[in-house]
Parts: sequence; C-alpha cells; structure tokens
Amino acid sequence: GHQVVTTILYYAVANAYVENGDYDKSFEYINKSLMTLCYDDDLLIDILGTACICYANKWMLDKAESLAILAIQASKTIYGPNSSHFVRALLFYCHFAIEYIQDESTIRVCEYAFNMAKKVYACESMPVADAYKCLSKAYALNKFFKDDLYYEYAQKCLRIAMDYFAAPSPRLISYQACLISALQWRSIYAEEFEIKKVNLNDAYNMCVDLIRVNTNLYGEKNMSTAKFYRLLGSLLYYMERDEDSERIHKKSLEILDQLIPKLNLHYLLSLSTLGVFYKMIGSLNESIAVLLEVTNNLNLDKIQHLIPYCRWIPAIYLNLSECYKLKSSEELAKYYQKQADNIRLSNNNKNQNARYDIMSVELNRLPPSDLSKYIKEIMESN
Repeated sequence: GHQVVTTILYYAVANAYVENGDYDKSFEYINKSLMTLCYDDDLLIDILGTACICYANKWMLDKAESLAILAIQASKTIYGPNSSHFVRALLFYCHFAIEYIQDESTIRVCEYAFNMAKKVYACESMPVADAYKCLSKAYALNKFFKDDLYYEYAQKCLRIAMDYFAAPSPRLISYQACLISALQWRSIYAEEFEIKKVNLNDAYNMCVDLIRVNTNLYGEKNMSTAKFYRLLGSLLYYMERDEDSERIHKKSLEILDQLIPKLNLHYLLSLSTLGVFYKMIGSLNESIAVLLEVTNNLNLDKIQHLIPYCRWIPAIYLNLSECYKLKSSEELAKYYQKQADNIRLSNNNKNQNARYDIMSVELNRLPPSDLSKYIKEIMESN
C-alpha cells in the first residue's frame, strides 16, 4: 500500500511541474514514480503517458516513444482493446507523434485512436475531444486540407472541451491552441482574400487572449507562454506586421533565456524560428547570422538519435543554403545543401528500418514480463 501511495504522489508532483513548464523537476519526479511502478497500478497508463511527455521535454525522444508504446501494449493486454485505458494510451502516443513524427503513419494512428475513442466512449467526452484535436493536427501537418476536416475537427475539439470546462481554464489551452493553428493554416491556404483576413484576425485575437490566460495562470516566465509568443509572431508575419513579428519572436527568446541555457534545444528551436523569419522578410544577413548561431551550437554527433524526430534540424541547413543562394554565394549554398542532405539521408535509412508500423507490429506485441527491469533499461540506456 505504502509503495502505491508514493508512486501516485510522485506522479502527481511530476504532473504539476509539467503544467508549470518545469522540465527538470517534472523529469526528476516522474523517474521516482517509474522506479516503483507495477502492472497492477491503477494509474499505470497515466504514469507512462506523463513519463512520455517528461522524457520528450528533455529531448530523450526515443525513450519517450518507448514509454508511450509500453503504455499501449500494457493497456491492451491488461484491460483489452475496448477499454478507456487503451484509448488513453493511444492518445498519449498520438500527442507524441504529432510533435515528433509528423508523417503519414501519424495520420493512421490518429485515425485509429479517433475511431476507438468514439467506439469506447460513445459520447462526446474529453478523450473524444483529444482524438479530434490529434486528428486535426495530423491532417494539417501533412497538408491534408481537402474537405476542411482539419478545421472542422479543431472547432469540434474545443466545443466538446468547453462543455466540460468554463473559459478561462488551463484545461482548455491546448484545444484553443489547436484552433488557432487551424485558423492560421486556413488563412494561408484560403483562395479568397476575405476568408484569409477573417481567419487571421480570429487567430490573432484568440492567441492574444490565450497568452493573457496563460500568463495569469503561470506567469510570463513560462515555457508555454514562450511557445505561444512564437505562434503569435508567426501570425503577425502573415498579417504583414513584420516589426511587431520580430519584436514578439525576440520576446519569446527573452523568456526562454531566463528559463533554460542557450544550448538547450528548446532555445535553439526558437532561435531558428527567428532566423527563418528574417529569411522570409528578406533580411538575409540577419537570417544567416542567427542560423549560424544555431548550427554552431548543435552538436550533430550528440543529437544523431534525435534527427528522425526533429525535422527542424535539417531545415536549418536548408534555410542557410537558400539564404546563400539568394546572395549568390554558390559554394556556401552547396555546402549547406549537402549538410542538409546528409542529415536527411542518415535519417531516412533509420526511418525506414526503425519507424515500424505501430499499427500492425507494436500494437500486437505483449508488454515485457518484467516491468521494472524494462523501465530500468530505458532509463539507463544511452
């Protein structure tokens, strides 16, 4: 009994730190929870799901994926496929795939989770809202815009969530962010100017509101506040407010600078966004300076295992190549193009072999018989 209580306590503390954007503390506490985890724990799936999030926040993406897959296998074996546990495990995996895999297999697994959620819950509950959210994002990320389903599902996920939580609520934030992204996609790809304008303005107003709510809840010095400023910066660019966009992108970086070291990949990702912004507005020298700062701080040998999960890494080299091409520096353009190709090549080989079809193989595997031994292996592997 005592062990179960501490397992749950550590998990609850880890969750609170995740919500507050403290990636180090949440990682520390979820590991304590994992150390005592057993297959008969009621919160098994939730603990593994939170562990996936905590490991991903620390850029241990292969381990994060292993934990999400473990949750799927354990839930299917222990509770069966027609259980709420199985659906929740699938949704944890979907959230991971949307952030870090983003290919067609992501659409497949999100569609599967969506169908299972509707079947198991048979009503518009929060897991169904989650399934709509995941599928909306999977479609948009793969530029699957026909039928406007990505937009319809983004509206739907927020509508369902608002039946359960009154705005403003921390529980609504991820659904609001999903709709803001969908509106942005819609404004970029819309034919008619009017639709473009209305969608952009809606997205902008929602995003400003979201930042206000998030800041009231967690303060301005917060990882998610920084992320939403990045989204706002992107919206301002499409609204042709370049100076405001630059200011907001820099504000996002200032927040991160107070929270994490400049070598942290969350910081470098945000910095690369600023670099790409400069390229888009034609400030090539600024763009090159910022993107070189990113590449100088990326240790490619050390982050080799991340490349299958992080499309933004090869994109930095591609953007550098394009900047040099626009400046007619052919040699440098070729050099960075080659860098990008090499990264993507090593990634592709790994992808073909390692990106198993989760739908057929992994879903039907039994979980490892010795849970604590397996978790220990994940923790200690390089």
